[in-house]
Amino acid sequence: MLDDLHQALNEARQAGDRPAEMLAHRQLGEAYADLGQSSLAIEHYQAALTIARASAARSDEGAILHVLGGVYFSLGQMPRALDCYEQALVVRRAIGDRAGESATLNNIARVYSARGQKGEALKYYLRTLEIDTALSDRHGEALTLNNLGEIYRALGRQRDAIIYYQQALAIERQINDRRSEAITLNNLGELNFQQGLYDAALTHFQHALALRREVGDRRGEAITLDNLGQLYRALNQLSDALPHAQQALSIVLEIDDRWLQATMLYHVGLLLNEAGRTQNALAHLYQATVLAESIGHPEAAQYRAALDELKNKK
Repeated sequence: MLDDLHQALNEARQAGDRPAEMLAHRQLGEAYADLGQSSLAIEHYQAALTIARASAARSDEGAILHVLGGVYFSLGQMPRALDCYEQALVVRRAIGDRAGESATLNNIARVYSARGQKGEALKYYLRTLEIDTALSDRHGEALTLNNLGEIYRALGRQRDAIIYYQQALAIERQINDRRSEAITLNNLGELNFQQGLYDAALTHFQHALALRREVGDRRGEAITLDNLGQLYRALNQLSDALPHAQQALSIVLEIDDRWLQATMLYHVGLLLNEAGRTQNALAHLYQATVLAESIGHPEAAQYRAALDELKNKK
């Protein structure tokens, strides 16, 4: 596939076909992003963006800035991600792209949420929901309802979270959106876990994992595997917890998601320590801490504290 895309790019250049060249760069950016080769994805998206701006192709400009923000988000480069999304938002509003505006508002909210700014994220999600409802965008509405559930859960408003999750789940099943259904099931599992409802959490996580594998959602698969690892840890089933956490870490290393890498290195480190494998635990906690601090992860201080405590015990 990559060979075909590179051939298409060369042919477009030779023909002086700028729209076709831009399209080839976008498709290569998407392909490299899917392969976890973020630097090459950024290179091609930037090339596509340059052509879009030179050609005054505003719709393409907004779309490219949006996906470029997603690559930076996966790398944990939140300031760059936010900058791309804010530029995309300006463009999409200028051309009256309401669906695009909703998608970008949603992703701006994701950045604020990842940085721990839940109140700011809530504002953007509520604006997103208004647009989705006005457009009768059922897929977008379900996604935003699920994200609102996440925010309310983080704010400790569990009843509100359940209401939003259930609304999202009903829409996802109605429109047969299996990928989004898996996200909501996973989030319900996380809420059950917080509530101490371990059997319900296990059921939701296992259902989410099956769906995520079915649709090929590797990032989602890693998140649910990690959640299962944490659940088994809470149940004192270390022999089940560690393999699930290690599978999750293997996937996020493969797809080059640095934000999740920090979290999952930390979780594997804790489990290795509990298994009595102190040296391996220290190595994982050290990597988690350095990575978290380098990308501004909100839990970096927690990782540093765990690392220092283990060092002092040694």
